[in-house]
Amino acid sequence: MDNNLLVKVAELFHADGRDLKLLGGFSNNVYECKKNNHSFILKFYLNSMYKKEKLEAELDWISFLMRSGVNVTAPLPSINGNYLEIIHEDNNESYYVLAFEKAEGVLIDTDNPTEWNSKLFYKWGKTMGKLHSLSKIYHPPGNIKKQNWNEGTIFTKDLEGLNETIIQKWEEYVDVLKTYPRNGEFYGMIHNDLHHGNFYLHDNEIILFDF
Repeated sequence: MDNNLLVKVAELFHADGRDLKLLGGFSNNVYECKKNNHSFILKFYLNSMYKKEKLEAELDWISFLMRSGVNVTAPLPSINGNYLEIIHEDNNESYYVLAFEKAEGVLIDTDNPTEWNSKLFYKWGKTMGKLHSLSKIYHPPGNIKKQNWNEGTIFTKDLEGLNETIIQKWEEYVDVLKTYPRNGEFYGMIHNDLHHGNFYLHDNEIILFDF
């Protein structure tokens, strides 16, 4: 990503663009930067690949969880008071930019049985259960459309080239899932990517990020 663009974005959050550190992410779009010696996270989303409405929906869901007492990394406003900024490059590309607090704690060491054990799995499941329980009382703004589980890219992309047995099993599982009820008791919002690389453990508490 162009350094001048990074500096420009950092300034929107009162940070020094020269201190930006690429952390990676699915599309190499996640950076760490500092403001008053405190680190926070910047995420860049190419507008040709991501829809603004979906990012706004994610922000609303995270903010609701935070207000409800879930340990999540809080969204941060820009100097303009916006939680989502749009940045334009010279090549006519545009990015949506979001900022979040940096989660406290550390990733779980899956090779360490004192960390990767039944106590963690219980805490992990309890956290997921709390999200699902809160989803029953979550009402997104009227302009936000919730996405059903089978509308994501993984369910709509072309399966051509995969092993036939895998495709058959995949379609069988999807068909079974489609039969499950979709009422408020059983069907609601989730994290959507709650693997062990998307939360930290801090003071024996799970801190969620990267929704």
